[in-house]
Amino acid sequence: MDAANGFAWSDQLVRRPAAVFAIDVFGYSQLMERDEAGTHLAMKSLRLSLIDPSIQAQHGRMVKYTGDRFLAEFPSALDAMMAAIHIQRRMVEDRQDGDGFILRIGVNVGEIIVEPEDIYGDGVNIAARLEGIAEPGGIALSQTVYDQVHHNLSVVFDDLGTLQVKNISREIRAFALPQHRIAALPREPFGRETAEGRQGVAQVSRPSDFAQRLSIAVLPFENESGDSEQAYFADGIVEDIITALSRFRNLFVIARNSSFAYKGRAVDAREAGRDLNVRYVVKGGMRRVDNFLRITAQLVDARSGAPIWFDHFDGDLEDVFALQDKVTQRIVTSVEPRVRAVEIARAKRKPVESLTAYDYYLRAVAYREAFTKAATEKCLEMVNRSLELLPNFGPALALKATCFQSMQDQGWRQLTEAEKALALDLCRQAIRLDPDNPVVLCLAGHATIAFTGDYQFAVRLIDSATRINPNYAEGWIRYAMMSVYQGEYGDALRQADLAIALSPHDPLLFIAHSAKGYAHFFLKQFAEAEHDARLALRRKAGSEMAYRILISALVEQGKLSEARGFGREMLERLPDFTISKWRNRASYLATEARWDTVGRALLAAGIPM
Repeated sequence: MDAANGFAWSDQLVRRPAAVFAIDVFGYSQLMERDEAGTHLAMKSLRLSLIDPSIQAQHGRMVKYTGDRFLAEFPSALDAMMAAIHIQRRMVEDRQDGDGFILRIGVNVGEIIVEPEDIYGDGVNIAARLEGIAEPGGIALSQTVYDQVHHNLSVVFDDLGTLQVKNISREIRAFALPQHRIAALPREPFGRETAEGRQGVAQVSRPSDFAQRLSIAVLPFENESGDSEQAYFADGIVEDIITALSRFRNLFVIARNSSFAYKGRAVDAREAGRDLNVRYVVKGGMRRVDNFLRITAQLVDARSGAPIWFDHFDGDLEDVFALQDKVTQRIVTSVEPRVRAVEIARAKRKPVESLTAYDYYLRAVAYREAFTKAATEKCLEMVNRSLELLPNFGPALALKATCFQSMQDQGWRQLTEAEKALALDLCRQAIRLDPDNPVVLCLAGHATIAFTGDYQFAVRLIDSATRINPNYAEGWIRYAMMSVYQGEYGDALRQADLAIALSPHDPLLFIAHSAKGYAHFFLKQFAEAEHDARLALRRKAGSEMAYRILISALVEQGKLSEARGFGREMLERLPDFTISKWRNRASYLATEARWDTVGRALLAAGIPM
């Protein structure tokens, strides 16, 4: 990449203040030695039932989980402390019923360096050292945390004085909340969140109606087989659905413990919606006959009780875990797009004077999916209105950048240098504000490749997006096209097929079919490339990219007359298209000789140079 554009990966170190907590399991090695399988399963259960929900409830994100260690970041010291205290309070209760795990937690506020799948820096290192000096079952915190929370929490901390800790050059002053004092706390919330409690920590703006609008609860599936031993399987599927849906940052998913309060109860979706304050409910059932299993699932509007989607899934129990994964993926990839579609339809019906930032964002998303010049201009208009109301909304910033990218890539408008610089700056802002949001990472990666040609940076972002949410279809669509650009055709085919399987009705699937078409074309599998391009055109009539692939594949097969027919059709739809304009606007392709093959084929079909 040309360093002059100012967007090299080395420039992308995102530094910001944050609250961090580090957890480890006291005596974990001995527990693993005693019962490796049982300890591993118990740790998984602890994370799903307590640690993840506690982090989410306080607006945090789990950054890293490695066996017996957890690392999470929060928007404020008070959020981190509330989550830490809730976890340790619950652990005290659990140990009253048996042995249980014993945790140590360290909490710090400081500057961190943010990457999509990790954080590091002094702020993290100090939290880790504090965790090491916390007593088993207790919490250790830095003075910075203490200063921000002690007036807002009705607890007494022990002053540990000034300490020298490993690998930290300066001394740090630490405070502690010991296990016996945590055990004496009331179970009900005891903190009072104030504006002062959040001072000194960067805030990310989010739509105020975001959680309420896209809130969803997954109720326990009914075990209709009458075999109580099969209940574990139904529960496992529900837990996996909750976890997978939680990876979609546009959804607010009720934690497992709250959903499972309805286990064994015949509950109406509207009643559950009122109790849990959610707009959507997923419910279902499971029936086993011999070695055959049928699972039903439905998505319900919790306000009206009206079903939005229903399906059933059949399988055998030869590989129970593969079946569980398959069913979970099918349900999750059916539910999220339908919730989004319902909300887009609602936003379109609302009068302009009552639109929120998120309404405008949803309208922008709908225009983007139409993928025409006029629709992209409307998308830009809607996203600008969203950002007027909520300037630090990461997905909207990234979406605005992709509007500029589409204008350039499709030849709809010649961008000024100032607009290109603005698009890159929007990507930087979005990543800084929402570094673990798959939508932000995918859109920013897709936009930056158009303006910089920096494959390494773009792939890093899009790879992170698909790792954070493996069910994010657009992430795999963009990854497939990125693999084509890099000449990794086998990967492109695999990634495009995965996107098609995940979201078979996705409006952007014409891009997945086009990625397959290019991959097959460059592998000299021209008949397959022709087939893919025809599928892309069925998905998106008038797609310039699909025309380029189809015409080129026909020429290479000697079908010159048919290729010229599609060339005339293309020029009727896209009268300003020329080969040189296409190559010049896609500057990151301009110097690659393999694209000359496409250019020569287009020229042979009558497309002007």
